[in-house]
Amino acid sequence: MLDRVTAELGGIDIAVCNAGIVGVTPMLEMSLEEFERIQSTNVTGVFLTARAAARAMVKRGQGGVIINTASMSGHIINVPQQVGHYCASKAAVIHLTKAMAVELAPHKIRVNSVSPGYILTELVEPLAEYHRLWEPKIPLGRLGRPDELTGLYLYLASEASSYMTGSDIVIDGGYTCL
Repeated sequence: MLDRVTAELGGIDIAVCNAGIVGVTPMLEMSLEEFERIQSTNVTGVFLTARAAARAMVKRGQGGVIINTASMSGHIINVPQQVGHYCASKAAVIHLTKAMAVELAPHKIRVNSVSPGYILTELVEPLAEYHRLWEPKIPLGRLGRPDELTGLYLYLASEASSYMTGSDIVIDGGYTCL
């Protein structure tokens, strides 16, 4: 796909690396295959996408922006659901973002990550039994909407954030404040 975009548009300036799956399985019951599936999608998927975009940006020589989607779960341990494998994968994305930022800065490529909280997406909707447990812990009192992430991604993609790289921004209605 990147080759097609590059051919049709003459290059890539901005890449959003957004990969995420979750499973609710206690560690003692989790198979190695499930653990590896989460890591493969959430970490390796982000890495491969970012690497492809970075290679195209370096080749073009005009810099660029890479935005990785992590999660507040990279900063905290979610309860009561048992998703340690998911938390580990998103913590890896946050740290990978920092490493990419340092490595790609000489090429004028900025790399940041966004860590959404509980947002009503396909990832969170199947966990409906937990919504009533999460909402009282969110200072804004509700789960977020996908459109509430748009402004942050636009900011990170714009020149307004031109001196920002290696940062992770949590957008969670205040959940991680408590």
